[in-house]
Amino acid sequence: NCICCSAPWLGNPRLVVAMVARVLLWGLAAQLLLDRSAALAHVRTITHFSVDGRQVDAIVPACASATSPIVLSLHAWGSSKADQRATDRLPTYMGAECPVLIYPQGKIRGALFGAVGWSWNAGGCCPNGNSDHLDDVGFLQRVISYAASHFHISADLVFVVGLSNGGMMANRLACTDDRIKAFVAVSGPLINGTAGSDLTETFECHRSVPVLHFHGLADESIPFDGCNTTFGGVACESVEKLLGGKMAAMPRVLDYIADWRLRNGVSEAPARPTFENNTCSCQSWGEATNNVTLCTLKDEGHAWPGSCRLSNMLPMFRCSMDIDASQQAMDFFRRYIPTTAGILVSQTFGRKRASRIR
Repeated sequence: NCICCSAPWLGNPRLVVAMVARVLLWGLAAQLLLDRSAALAHVRTITHFSVDGRQVDAIVPACASATSPIVLSLHAWGSSKADQRATDRLPTYMGAECPVLIYPQGKIRGALFGAVGWSWNAGGCCPNGNSDHLDDVGFLQRVISYAASHFHISADLVFVVGLSNGGMMANRLACTDDRIKAFVAVSGPLINGTAGSDLTETFECHRSVPVLHFHGLADESIPFDGCNTTFGGVACESVEKLLGGKMAAMPRVLDYIADWRLRNGVSEAPARPTFENNTCSCQSWGEATNNVTLCTLKDEGHAWPGSCRLSNMLPMFRCSMDIDASQQAMDFFRRYIPTTAGILVSQTFGRKRASRIR
């Protein structure tokens, strides 16, 4: 029997109108609350703090609260936190979930024999963070704990995104820290160390973590089909030889994705197309809780899709606008934020929204 069908208020038109009005008001109030939070996300403060003697940048929206997630954004090899802030454009896509964006920086110098930028110890890459065995996993874990305490936000709702060496570090951190609910890597697969070598670090990875990975098929720095001292193209092979064992062999991206599918329990799941635009296509395996998504861009080099800067005029760093990795990263994280997972609210402050990866 239908309980509603026998409800006494159904015979009273005034009560029916009152009930409908109340539901509409509740919906309006909820939408106004979300709109207010999204608007306050546009009002933000850039601040700094120190962990282990390293300065960390933070972008804190006015709406930050105890339920706000933490999003770590990690720079590339030979780069810096300032350059990552200029590249990822994540503040543009902050919405009603009111995340606090955290920009740490490597401690040991990176490219060109330490002349340029900084490095992360992601295991098999990159010098000299990995070859000097710096504890970057421990550092980032302490950054998360400090940020949660200092800004009074959630320590258990953490996401990480990174570019190149930063993407590799995002992989390693996701393997280690249970607080990481999902991660996004741009041209930075999991690269484990070489067994028996003191120049890299090996580590275990058994966690199941949702992952979204972007990779250019024309990437010469971290080739889609992998690289070692004898295979992968002149640019990558030369770096591998020059570093003399400080950089482990790079896996094929499809093998790296297969490993995450295995950890996430979707090895046998069929791939389904979830995004298509010009030269970019994405395919996904699994559902929200164990999702693995790979987006490839036919003509892109070693770059962040949708964030094309002056350096991307160089052929090896050519960039595509066929997908916006910044928008897609934030939308991907929203799937795992309890307050917005069922709503997927996103304010883009005047920008036209592109299609979201399904």
